[in-house]
Amino acid sequence: MSWDAATPAGLVAILENPKWPVSKACQAVEDCILANSDNLRGFFEQCFPTLLKRLFGYDGTSWLNLVAQSPKEADARALLKLLSPTGALFTAMYSADADGSTQFFFPRERLPTHTQMLLAAPAGRAELERWPQYARGAIVADASGRCHVKLGVFQFFLFWFAFYVIKGDGGAGVDSQLRPQSAGLTSSVRKAAGALHLTRGRESEAWRHPYLAALRQLLLDLLPRPSTAAQLSSTAAPATPGASPFFRTPASSAKRQADTGTRGATFFSVLLEFWVTDGDEPVPVAAAAGATTPAAQPPGAPFWGTTYEPPSEDLLEALTELVKYATVADSGSKRQPAQASTSWLPATQLHTLLPPALAAQRSGGAAGAVAPAVPAIPAGPARLGAAAQPQAQAFARRLYRFFRRALTLWPEQRSIKPLLRCLLAYLAPWRAAGAAPLLLPGAAAAAPGHSALASHLTAQVTDLVHRVHWADNSKSDGSGSYGPQWEAHVLSNLPFYLTLLPLFLEASVARVEVRGESAAQDLVAVLGVLEGAPELRELLQRVEREFNKYAASQPRRADGAYAELLPWLLEQAQDWEVAATANCVGDTPLVRATPGFTLFSTAEGGAAYVARDLLDISSHIFKPEVQRRLRQCLETSLPLAALPAAAAEAGRAAEEARYDEAVPRLPKSTWRDVQYRGDPLLRPIASFEIGLLVRLLVALSLRLNAALGLADGGHGSGGGGGAGQDEAEELVETRVQELMARARRRGWRINLRPLADVRNLAWIPVAWFLLYHSLRLAAWLVAAVVSGAGEAATGGGGGGRGSQQQRHHQHW
Repeated sequence: MSWDAATPAGLVAILENPKWPVSKACQAVEDCILANSDNLRGFFEQCFPTLLKRLFGYDGTSWLNLVAQSPKEADARALLKLLSPTGALFTAMYSADADGSTQFFFPRERLPTHTQMLLAAPAGRAELERWPQYARGAIVADASGRCHVKLGVFQFFLFWFAFYVIKGDGGAGVDSQLRPQSAGLTSSVRKAAGALHLTRGRESEAWRHPYLAALRQLLLDLLPRPSTAAQLSSTAAPATPGASPFFRTPASSAKRQADTGTRGATFFSVLLEFWVTDGDEPVPVAAAAGATTPAAQPPGAPFWGTTYEPPSEDLLEALTELVKYATVADSGSKRQPAQASTSWLPATQLHTLLPPALAAQRSGGAAGAVAPAVPAIPAGPARLGAAAQPQAQAFARRLYRFFRRALTLWPEQRSIKPLLRCLLAYLAPWRAAGAAPLLLPGAAAAAPGHSALASHLTAQVTDLVHRVHWADNSKSDGSGSYGPQWEAHVLSNLPFYLTLLPLFLEASVARVEVRGESAAQDLVAVLGVLEGAPELRELLQRVEREFNKYAASQPRRADGAYAELLPWLLEQAQDWEVAATANCVGDTPLVRATPGFTLFSTAEGGAAYVARDLLDISSHIFKPEVQRRLRQCLETSLPLAALPAAAAEAGRAAEEARYDEAVPRLPKSTWRDVQYRGDPLLRPIASFEIGLLVRLLVALSLRLNAALGLADGGHGSGGGGGAGQDEAEELVETRVQELMARARRRGWRINLRPLADVRNLAWIPVAWFLLYHSLRLAAWLVAAVVSGAGEAATGGGGGGRGSQQQRHHQHW
């Protein structure tokens, strides 16, 4: 059956048909848009919701997942063409938003937890209206007073686009009916292949996961960098306004740039809202005099849980792509900082609010005034370039809270490698590839019958990669090295290095005992950033020393090579630590008045001490080659050699000696010292004995021994002499009395308790069977011998009588 794709009804029938190829369905969408370019209201009202279901799969299987699992390159190219920011679909969305004739309600339960909390109170709704995606009346209330989110077409698309990676691998907290049925943005086979660099050099859009490729297209078009604004790819090249069939009227270049900036700010804000906000963030205080607690929830409002839920691997891969785009700008064969001279990131309004106590403190305690919970992001020194400007600092402040919470709250039973890949993309952008993770064609399309084979192959390849990794003593992975051009990036994000690295090292102490060699690989991967860059280590050591000196000075006086940076770095460290530790309850303790960094400190409690303790613990867990590699990495990255080793060892020995004296030790013993001592007949019931039979047989044995005079049989040390004397005095009259006297002299008794042993009872049927059949065999042999002898005797007598009768007949 064929449908007319030019009509909305025909397009809906095509979209609802699961057998329709993705490439043809994408072409049908473009044909319907072109055929109805004068009036797109029917397309958006009838076809657009179904199209989003097919794209993102929140009501079935998504096209993104089908294309990722399919080796057909035509489907991938058609889908990327449909999702191109300059294609027919996006142009139609821009046109529909221009007149505001079509709007959609986004499901409230699909919003991030923090957004739902803000919607529940007037102060929170006022905060949401500052965000570009909720401006211009996006928050509406129904007749019952419940607030909802009503979005334009483009914003509605962005919300579902960002939500696609929220579902997680197991779909925790997401309704199975609306969860995108995706196997993930990568597969284990692709990961193993990527570790062996099998996909190196394949930069084609068709080889990437379609979601990551679409994300890259949107970033290039909506957030153009100064170095790449005029170097868009052919798939994202803007069409001439007058010649494009998608535009109703030609638009000026200035108008299009303004629209792109507004859409870019909305797109960037939506990604931050869905990907890096958490449900434990502070909410605005109520607009009341002296209010220092979060706004009260209305009656019947849901109870918000603030437990930490690790992000899914899909979300971390998408966030890694965003981090790479914001930090790295490829320039030929070299990687240059993306935040160099000109600031190009949007000025996001998604700031982690100040805790209520600190906000009230900064407000000056004015009566009736609302505490200014929205922080002000100060600009850094000009020598650091765009990386220290408020736009880039707001993004870094968001990421710092995200990574700090993840490193300290990540479950020990779950692999932390996806998070570390994202963290390393920001810590060491000179080592991160600018392209999105690549995908082998059909790598994720493993049939159910081949899953075991694929898993086995992946395990073997991964094991081979790990063996090569531990055997390799190279300092760098060859994908880039640290240079002076990255100094501004490091200095503008100093807490990422001097705070997060010690926190990760401290958290790894417990992970080593749970994850084993996997935790060692994670340590080498993260601290390898310092190990492979001596210039970076020297820079961080100098800045940490100068920072701690400046923070502890009274009054504070900046001097030295970094005198211009130290005041701003101190303010940044305090502000980021407040933002990272704030929670919605409002009981967050304020940061220290004099913060300090301890990555390269040799004082007790520094990262070097933690590293030494970790090596002591892991020496009994890891293989020798793994332990040597870990020790080499830690000794190169941290000042372990500068620790007071002798004093520490002496103190540890003295502490162990005091412990040995305080705790009395048990004397050395053997199994004979703990065996039962006493009458074996009356020993406790063992696990291999039947309790009821033991009691009956012991009672019977005691009665028989008492009746026969064997109760005091010689189980004492002097029993033998007494028995012999009694026997000499006793008159023996019968043979039985003689046997009983001999038994008493030798200490023999009747003990029926072994019959209650399960092991002995198991042999009773076997013994009975053997004895029974042996007796039957013996009886049969005796009977055969007796019957044979009788027949022989009977046969001899009968032969004599026969010969006599024969002679008698012959006589006659």
